[in-house]
Parts: sequence; C-alpha cells; structure tokens
Amino acid sequence: MEAHQLDIVYAYVQYCSDTKEVRYSKFHKWYKPYNRKQSTFRLLNRAVEEKIIFPPRIFCIQKVKVNLVEHKEVPLVDQFEKISSQEDTFYAVLLLGAHSLLYFSASDTGTNLTYSKCIFPSYPPKKEIQHIDPCLHEPRKLPCMAPPDWSSFDWEVFQKRRDPTESSIKIGGVLGVSHRRVLNSYKRILGDCSVWIPFFPKGYGNYTPYFVSFETDYETGVVEELKKIDRSSYVYRIDDTMLLNLFFERRLEIDSMLQLEKKGIIHDLRVSSPMYSFERFQSQQGIPEPGPSPDKV
Repeated sequence: MEAHQLDIVYAYVQYCSDTKEVRYSKFHKWYKPYNRKQSTFRLLNRAVEEKIIFPPRIFCIQKVKVNLVEHKEVPLVDQFEKISSQEDTFYAVLLLGAHSLLYFSASDTGTNLTYSKCIFPSYPPKKEIQHIDPCLHEPRKLPCMAPPDWSSFDWEVFQKRRDPTESSIKIGGVLGVSHRRVLNSYKRILGDCSVWIPFFPKGYGNYTPYFVSFETDYETGVVEELKKIDRSSYVYRIDDTMLLNLFFERRLEIDSMLQLEKKGIIHDLRVSSPMYSFERFQSQQGIPEPGPSPDKV
C-alpha cells in the first residue's frame, strides 16, 4: 500500500478512536479522501484484507481472571486445549519462554485485570521501538480500570454488539426487544467503552509478536512511549504486573526491553512468544489475530 493510502487508513483509525464512530460513510464525509465514497470504502476494505487494520471492536474491562502460568519444560498443549474448551474462557495463548500459558476467564468475584488498552500509534513514527525511554516521563502508575456498573440488559447488548457495525434491528430481533431500546442502550454503554482498531502499517503478518511482562514505577511512561512508534501495541496490567503484547519488525528489537531492565527502569522482566491462541469472541481481549489450534497445524 502506498504512503498516501496509509495516511488515509491511519486517519480512519484516529477518527474511530476519537469519535467512537466506525462507519466508513461518516469517515468519508468528515475526511473526504476521495471524491467518490466507493473509493474510500474500497481502500478501507483492502486495508482489512491486508491486515493493516482489523475490524473495530468495542472494549471495556469485565469481571475476568487473568492467569499467567510459569515456564514448564514441555509445552502445555493439553492444558491449553482443555482451558480453550471451557465456556468461561475468553482468550488463551500457548506460549514459549518465561511463561507457558496465558488465559482470560470469566470471574464472579471481580477482576485482577486493572488496565487494558490498545495503543493508538504515531504514523509516521516519532520514535523507533528500540529508542523508547519511559524515564522521559515522571514515575507514575496507570489508573485502575473497573467493570462498569451496567444493567443486565446493557451487558447483553455489549455481548451482542462488540462489533459496532452490527445493526440495532438485528440485535433487537435476537434479544426480542425493539431496535430503539437496543440503540439507547448502546449509546449509553459506549460512553464507558473504547474502540479498539489496531494499526499495522506493514501488515500484521510482517511483525513478530512477543508477550513481555515486568513491573515498573514508570507505567504511564511506558504507555506514552509506545504511542510514539508506528504500530499498535496492547497493554494490560494484571494486579501489579504489566503485560505488553508487542510487535517487532526484527527479532533483535526485543533487546530494547532488555536494555530497559539493565537501566533499572523495569524489573522482573519475562519474555514469551505465542505458539497458538484461542479467542471465543473475536477481538474480545485485544489480540487481533487468533492463531491456529495445535490440531490444525
């Protein structure tokens, strides 16, 4: 994709993030990248096909228990498949490295996921990932997120309309209520949600994903620095541990995190790479591209 086309796609991502409006027609009217709206639609559809962006999803913190299983000598394939088959599992990743398994499961008692965000990047980049420096910012912890206090009906609408392009009429038919009631609920819950639409200018398949966990006093600095690179990242905080899903162009870029540990900016650094992943609801917890299950490889 040419540079001017990537500029348009990036503008669409920014528009979605700022306005929580994802319809191509609304973006075309606001940005006017082409004379004909069909040209805008074709470009954005091509960006999805080439995995430069992924379809938008709305996100909020839910009552979820996140588990990071320490390194085991052999891959936990059987445990991964067992956990993936459980109805309360949202998302699971089989890992190689410092951790062997990551999974998100529904919880009745609360959540240990206290922060979660899809980082909106800079394009063109303001900084390369190997040059990020959280110390340019004051030591500060990220704010604690909590599940919103919604009615049971609002939660039903959220579950059915994670895809913000879904029709209120269609969802109303599924729930047995009027489309107006669905739309009013959606407008209400959208205020507590963010729109996740990751951006990968070279195409998702041209990056190498890693999961990186650590503790630091510079949590906000890490997030602010990740905003300066040219691709999306996913940031989670599980209790007091930060977990990043980072995407590198070259494997040696992971050294940037090792350098931060050597400088004492982060500590208890753990690095893992994903083998397979399972996602019950597309983009529910923010990893945009589910990997194949072991029995399909």
